[in-house]
Amino acid sequence: MHKKFLFSGLVLLILLTACKGGLVKVGLTSTPDLTFTPADLTWLKAHTIPFETSDPTQPLQDLDFLKGMVGNARIVALGDATDGTHEFFQMKQRMLEYLVEKMGFTALMMPFDYLQADRINAYIQTGEGNAAELLKGFATLFDAQEILDTIEWMRRYDADPAHARKISFYGFATPSDEAARQAVTQFIQKVNPPAAAQIEDDYSCWLLNDTCMKKIQDGFDLLKARQTDYTAKSSPAEFEMALHGARIVIQNVMISSKSNNYDYFSQYIENLQWTLAQAGPEGKVVLWAHNSDVSMFSAGDSLRQQYGDDLVIFGILFYQGSFNAIRFASYPSTMQVFHAPEPTGDSYDFFLQATGLPGFFLDMRSARPDSPDQAWLFNPHSSYVAGATYDLNNPPTFNEPLAKMYDVVIYFKETTPSELLNP
Repeated sequence: MHKKFLFSGLVLLILLTACKGGLVKVGLTSTPDLTFTPADLTWLKAHTIPFETSDPTQPLQDLDFLKGMVGNARIVALGDATDGTHEFFQMKQRMLEYLVEKMGFTALMMPFDYLQADRINAYIQTGEGNAAELLKGFATLFDAQEILDTIEWMRRYDADPAHARKISFYGFATPSDEAARQAVTQFIQKVNPPAAAQIEDDYSCWLLNDTCMKKIQDGFDLLKARQTDYTAKSSPAEFEMALHGARIVIQNVMISSKSNNYDYFSQYIENLQWTLAQAGPEGKVVLWAHNSDVSMFSAGDSLRQQYGDDLVIFGILFYQGSFNAIRFASYPSTMQVFHAPEPTGDSYDFFLQATGLPGFFLDMRSARPDSPDQAWLFNPHSSYVAGATYDLNNPPTFNEPLAKMYDVVIYFKETTPSELLNP
């Protein structure tokens, strides 16, 4: 049983529900039930690695510890506690820059659909198009200055002739079923016009029955059977994109028909693994997502089983701050700035601020559950999360052991909202 103790200088705030100038504060904080011991805090302070800033325009030398932390891993998964926080986006860009410049990483993957990501990748590698325009109309929270800054940095990197090794951009979110059908149809029209009528007929099927399933499968089989020919008439990358599109059509039909218990999570994992494969066996990838996507209680577990020590998972936590999100059940969809409620005293968020540091990294892979001053990492405590949609009446949290969710935690004491380009 943990002994209770009080952190010096703690001021408890009662946050009343209010709305002013787009800022929403939620929650009512009672006296916390402190469940962490002085020994726990001593261990925590001894193992934190402070960073100087999240600003990607500043020198990167304060991140030199990443060389030892990442080691030979070729996949670095970067989660975050909210989808609309300025400092989280900035730190992810700083880490991307360090991993590319100092450790030879070759790609960034984000939850864009693979068709839109292909257009962004073309901009990064050739300068064709307009990055701000490419971000419009996708995910409102990623239509932000910080994301634009990251894409523009990647473009500058690839445009520099001193960088013989270029970096690529991939998307692992699933596009709409209709978009995937259109992409496959357009590809067939390019490489085999006489077969276009057949694929259009196959893809005109929307009924969830065995005949429809066979037609959808026929579209995939048509591509697969003519791989050599179609690749010669296009390119390996174009063919692979079309084949993946045909697979997405099958996925969506399987989900709609509940075939073999196939669901959205299965689809997400399959598409994420396909995207990682595009980087090639020598590729080194930064995976940019949400804590709920990369944690070991979600996709992180499947990735760990496949990639083992080639994967390092980072989660981001914070003590207090504001973020952008779409208000739940609002119509039309309303983007707002929300303020996170005061963490409870038995939460990870509350305990990490007891270090007195504005920000740090905590590598938990050497922690032991049988050590009394480290057991708190392996016991369930809450940590705050907020996705693209935010339910004002139910502020979300994880209630899982921190060391079983991530390899490394990045902590911020205070945060601010991201800068939306088209609010």
